[in-house]
Amino acid sequence: MKNQQSAFVLAEALMSLILISLAVAFEYEQVQSFQRQDAQLKKQFQNTLKEREIALQSWHDYVEK
Repeated sequence: MKNQQSAFVLAEALMSLILISLAVAFEYEQVQSFQRQDAQLKKQFQNTLKEREIALQSWHDYVEK
């Protein structure tokens, strides 16, 4: 009886380890995707700020004429 219970506990531990590993693998992919998207959005934001500065400068130049 003790061997059967030990085997059951071992099987439970292995199943838990497998489930945790799968969850970590899935979350790792999600984090990687989020980081790529974050970098892309930051780059777009910087480009938009530059375009805004250029547009404002052009407007000020036009108004001063």
